[in-house]
Amino acid sequence: MMNKKVLKKNLVTLLWLLFIDIVLIGAWTLYFQPTSDMTIILIYAIPIVFIINLFLSIVFLFIKKYYVTFFLVNSFIAPVILYFLFGFYIHISLIRSYDSWEFYIDDAVYTIDTTPHSNNDYSLMISPEPGLSIGEDRGTTVIRNDTIYFTSIDGSGYFIFKKYLYGYKDMDKIKVKKIY
Repeated sequence: MMNKKVLKKNLVTLLWLLFIDIVLIGAWTLYFQPTSDMTIILIYAIPIVFIINLFLSIVFLFIKKYYVTFFLVNSFIAPVILYFLFGFYIHISLIRSYDSWEFYIDDAVYTIDTTPHSNNDYSLMISPEPGLSIGEDRGTTVIRNDTIYFTSIDGSGYFIFKKYLYGYKDMDKIKVKKIY
């Protein structure tokens, strides 16, 4: 009976440390709002988080020995949490800053990627077979109400309205699927 209580207490302590790690590292990640070009920071941040937890385990060696083991374990867990939260934030910010649609003509997959939150550019890629992408078109977008207008660099245009692409390659309408 005593062994279960100790195990439960240890588990609760470890979960509290895990919760504190997630909150602190998550807050740090939200504060810095990392982008994919900032991943070099991880070379420094991961060892710093590791060393901070080792330092805390040494401090608790003199204060309360009960926590030493937890901070030693946390020295390995916290950098992993940092790595995944950093990458997760980058992934989410990419999804939020890009819009992407997919449609099919014959057996080829067409993908339109836009960056509406920056300079309103778009690119259209064709994948005639898995693993192969060919640039087909690029230009700028204009969003009006629920319609997205694409103007190619050669002056031609087409638009997406209610899950359909109109005016592309003289086709009446093509069903599109929004990916992001």
